[in-house]
Amino acid sequence: MLLVTRFNGDEFSARFLCGAAFYEFSGARDPEASGRLEQAIARDRGAGVKSLRCDHHPEQDTCWLHGDVWRLSFREITAGPKGD
Repeated sequence: MLLVTRFNGDEFSARFLCGAAFYEFSGARDPEASGRLEQAIARDRGAGVKSLRCDHHPEQDTCWLHGDVWRLSFREITAGPKGD
């Protein structure tokens, strides 16, 4: 389970809280993305993940998992939450 907090603009802090399991609905998941996420979690259980990024950028050392439209990253968000 991933806790995501929206900050000013389109920045999101993120951290894994605990494991979770869900029943899969036919056609509701991208098998390739699910496989990459499963491998990443098996590697280090999400240790060090600090943010969810939606900006387009090439894969970097700060990327824990680089997806097509989202990325889980080691990059820390420094601004306050939206509304602060």
